[in-house]
Formats: sequence, structure tokens, C-alpha cells
Amino acid sequence: MAARGGLAKHPQASAHRRSGRDLRLSLAIPPGSENPARPRMCWVSGENPPRPHTCGMSGENLARAAHVREKIPSWRRMYGVSASDFRSVSRIKWSVRGVLGPPSQTTEVCAGPGSGIAGMPPRFAVATDGGLRSLPVRAIRRFTVRTALPGPLSPLREFMLNLRWSWHADTRKLFAAIDPAGWEASGHDPVTLLGEVPSAQLAALATDQAFLHRLGEATDELREYLSGPRWYQVSAVEAAGGSAGDGPPPAAIAYFSPEYGITEALPQYSGGLGILAGDHLKAGSDLGVPLIGVGLLYRHGYFTQSLSAEGWQMERYPSNDPNGLALSLLHDSDGSPTRVTVALDAGRVLAAQIWLAQVGRVPLLLLDSYVEENEPALREITDRLYGGGSDHRLWQELLLGIGGVRAVRAFCRLTGHAAPEVFHTNEGHAGFLGLERIREYASQGLGFDEAIELCRAGTVFTTHTPVPAGIDRFTRELVERHFSGPAADPALPSGRVLALGAETFPGGDPTVFNMAVMGMRLAQRVNGVSRLHGQVSREMFAGLWPGFDTSEVPIGSITNGVHAPSWVARQILDLAVAGAEPAAAAAALPEDGHAWERVAHTAPARLWEMGAVLQAADADAAGSGAAEGPAAGSPPAGADRDRRQGASGRRRRQAADPADGRVHRRPEGAASRCVPA
Repeated sequence: MAARGGLAKHPQASAHRRSGRDLRLSLAIPPGSENPARPRMCWVSGENPPRPHTCGMSGENLARAAHVREKIPSWRRMYGVSASDFRSVSRIKWSVRGVLGPPSQTTEVCAGPGSGIAGMPPRFAVATDGGLRSLPVRAIRRFTVRTALPGPLSPLREFMLNLRWSWHADTRKLFAAIDPAGWEASGHDPVTLLGEVPSAQLAALATDQAFLHRLGEATDELREYLSGPRWYQVSAVEAAGGSAGDGPPPAAIAYFSPEYGITEALPQYSGGLGILAGDHLKAGSDLGVPLIGVGLLYRHGYFTQSLSAEGWQMERYPSNDPNGLALSLLHDSDGSPTRVTVALDAGRVLAAQIWLAQVGRVPLLLLDSYVEENEPALREITDRLYGGGSDHRLWQELLLGIGGVRAVRAFCRLTGHAAPEVFHTNEGHAGFLGLERIREYASQGLGFDEAIELCRAGTVFTTHTPVPAGIDRFTRELVERHFSGPAADPALPSGRVLALGAETFPGGDPTVFNMAVMGMRLAQRVNGVSRLHGQVSREMFAGLWPGFDTSEVPIGSITNGVHAPSWVARQILDLAVAGAEPAAAAAALPEDGHAWERVAHTAPARLWEMGAVLQAADADAAGSGAAEGPAAGSPPAGADRDRRQGASGRRRRQAADPADGRVHRRPEGAASRCVPA
């Protein structure tokens, strides 16, 4: 619950700051201010003592007020507030109905339809002759203050920020031991849990030797998991010792996706494609594959659905404060937040900061356009997943592709991480990454054609959709505006760029720019996500390879699997590793067929008994609304529903991205290295 501003609320604001909860800026209207032209009074929650500031109704006037401007530097230090935050208030259209008077009279202060801030139920403090009253209105900004942990408990911060807890049962049990009731109330979110535990309880836990011993063992296990050799490293050593093979595996692989379904506590996904990408990162971490995930950080994520009393579907976009999620902001060597920029049309420049989510061993870079350098319209680029019109979607994909490559370069430079040798594009959403790589090669003195060949040599493209309607297509004029005029780059001639996405095949539309077509033309290998989908994709895109029979079109298939610890019940995993080598049993990763043969050979009576137990646990979880069922991991919300409702139900919810599937990946036939026309 957030502090609600105003003089009378200030003591609560201080208490909330100490307990690690949210703080909000609020405005208050004194008596006699029914004329919008008259100055209002503004209080800031958290000032000690609270001081009124004369200000106008609009954010612009608020930012101009002299004594407000004088306070901005201190607010910046205390809360991360700047003048641009107040200027953004001008987007909120206030309306005052009635006349402020005695409490017996009705006074309404409400936000108009132009507020554009979703998912927040703050209050507006209204001053009358009878004192302060508060009414519902939208907040200017939310702030989350994380709890300072006692020294002996400091390792909990690393566990909190590493999303491995979302599929590692022992880590979740560790958090549950801190406060079992609080763990359930938090929805199994360590960040929320630690922000709600009273400081006295944390201090007592810091002297609990049994808990500290358990924490120490868990810390040692996490260190070994993060640094020890795993399947990828062992395979690399074996490959280096043999005479055959294609040489050492890549030192790093950049994996681009517009959404990631890792855990409900990080709501950055809508369905199949996100679940696929989330499982891919989890599996890559457990196998030791050196992935670097790249995506966007959506402040309002994807909508949640409910039914009204009349049975109508209702959508709500929750508002996410990155400081309240398991994220850390990437900083330059001088301590300032790292920024990447992307040139847009009309000479505008889009800036973004980079948030880091640690998914086991895999870093996930999420680009965020909510920075002061951006004008209000550009700041909203990363507002929602799959939202907005064509311009908005194009801006998102330019940021994901071009900005994503620049974010990877900045991350590797600052952390010493190995630079990617392979770039994996999931669908056409991140297709512009190929243009940024071409620009990089051109800056080294190569021509456009040479740069394309080098780009193709290290790019993989996965198509997920079985229908043309699921592919992003923009008008040629819209794309051309972003690669010509003030946004022109000599290394990327607009004509050559447009040719990469042109639908030159029979039946294609010459007026559109096809993101999937560009992705395939810039990739060395292309694959579908199942054997049948590979066949469908060869038929869909056969026109890109004129002269080839459909069966010879070089689009292979890699069947999606699942990340076993996230989706398989712990009891079944225990059967899979029973009798296995100690290393395999400790990893609890039954990657080979022998593990599942052990499950299949379990006595039927035992399997029947186990099935009954799991069904009962599922029923109890559904009845209580518990977030975690009997499975070893915690699949993101909605994923099990996807499996039950099937493809038709998923497509109804995901018309823009009907992809479905989950990863461990296993090739079913290597694609030819033919380049599409």
C-alpha cells in the first residue's frame, strides 16, 4: 500500500519508507481553488517536515515554479525525481466538478481520459475548510524502496535477484522459511516478501544459526551452479580433444525475443512465444549454454483478464515499477546508468536504459525507454507488449533489434562477458538486429554485400507462426522514413534496406515491408518449431527460393520441448534420476532417454499412487488460489491454461503472435545454406 501524500499522511509515508514499501508524489488543492487558473498547493510525501509549494494545475507550470525548481535536485537524490517527471503530468487532464467547500458538500477531483497511466489506484488529497480529504486519482509516479538486509542475510539479495528461484525448489523453500505466511501472501515473489518482512523479524533471523547454516549451504550450491562446468563446457572440452567436428562451439550466443515467460513475478510475456523464450533461457542456464537474452522492459506488461458480473471479458494492464522487480540497472564505469540510442525519423533520437535480469547463469538485458532524455511520446515506446499502432510497433522493433545489439556490446564491454558469435532471432520482431550488424561491419571498411555475407554467417532465424497474419508487416513508406532523410546512414542505403523486406515472391504485396522475410534473408539457417511446422513454413515461404521444390526449401525444424524442472513434478523428477550417476542426480536434469525409461519402468501401482497425490495437490492449489502447485518449478501464469485450451484458444488471445511451444531443442534435419532471393 502506498503513502497517499498530504500533510496528514506524512507520518505514514515515513513509516512506509522504512518498511520498504512504495512512496508516491501527491498534489493537494486548498480551499477556493475551483478556478483552474489560480495556483494550487503541492506537497511531496516524504519531506520532513512536509512543505507546501505553490504551483499551477499543469505539469509545465509546476516545473516552472521557482521553489519547486529549487527542490528538484533534492528530490532527484532522494527519489529519482526530475523536472521531466513533472512535465509529464501535463498529459493528465484534470477536471474539477462542484465547488470546494465544507465537508458536507460534494467535491470531486477526477482524472480525465488523457491520463495514460494504467494500473494505479492512488488518492488525491483535497484541502477544505474541514481539513484534508483524499479522493481517487492517478499518481504522478511510484517509488519502491528495497529493504536493507542485515549483514548475515546479505546473500539473500543475490538469491532474490537471480530468477533461478522460479524453478529451483530448494531456493523457494529457503524463502518460505523466512515467513511462511508472507511467502504465500507475496504470491511467491522474493522481492515482495523481503519488502514486507518487519525489520525486527529480519534481525532475529540474522541470529538464527540453523537458518544461517542453511543459507550458507544454499550459497555454496549457487556458486557451484553459476561457475562450475556443465554440459556445454564438458562438450566443448570433448570436441577440442577430438580430430573431427566443426571447431569449438560459440563463446556466446545472443538470443533476441520480444517477450520472456520466466515467472509471474516478471510479467513480460503473453503466451506461447514468451513461454518458449523463458524455457529456452532456463534450459540454456542448466546446460551451461552461454546465452545473452535481449528483450524490452514493458512498464505495463501484457494485460490480465477477468470476467465482469455480466460475463464480459475485461482487460487490465498492471503498472510495473522496475525497482520492485528482480532487476538491476546496468551502469557505466562512472556510475551513471548505461544508455543506448537509436535514430528515428524526423531527426528524433530514442534513448533507452538497460535493466539486467539474471536467469540462472544467463543474463537477460531488457531495454527501457522511460528515461528523461526522451520526449513523452518516445518514453511510452516500451509501455505495453504488442500494443499501439504501426508506428509504435516499428519503434519497439527498432529498439529491440538495433538497440538490442548496442546493449549487448555495452554489456560485454562493462562486464567482460564474451562477445556473441551467433545471433538468434525469434520471429521478425528483432529482425533489425541484422541491419545493426551490417552497420558494424561497414564501419570496419567492408561494403554492403560483404557485410551481409558476414552477418548471415552468424545469424539464426526461427519462425514460430503458421499463418501469414502473425507476421509483422509495415508500409514501405513508414520504414523508409526511418532510414532516409535526417535518419539516413551511409552504411545502410534505404533502397538496400527496403529490398531486404520486400515481398518479391508471387502473391506478395509490393507496398509492404515484411519483417520475417528480412529475417530470413539475413540468416544462414532458418527453422520452424516442429516437424509439421517446418513443412508448413516451407510452403509459406517457398517464393523466397525460386526454382526450388517445396520439399527442398532450406527451412528446417527443431521441435520445441520443455524445461523439465519447470514443468515436471518433483516426484517424477526423483524417479527420473533414481539410479543415475551422482552428477546427473545432483543436477536433477534428466536430459537423456534413459532417465525417462526409469520412469516408464516404475511399478504401475507406484505411478498410480503418485498420480492420485498430484491430482489432489492440483485440486487443493486451484481451490486455495496458491501460486505454486506440486511441480518442481513454477511455470508462468497462463501457461498451463494454454496447454488445456489448445491452439485455438491461444490464437484467440494472441492474434498478433500465435506462436506456441517451449524449448529444449533438438534438430530434426539441418537446413541447407542457400540464401533466399
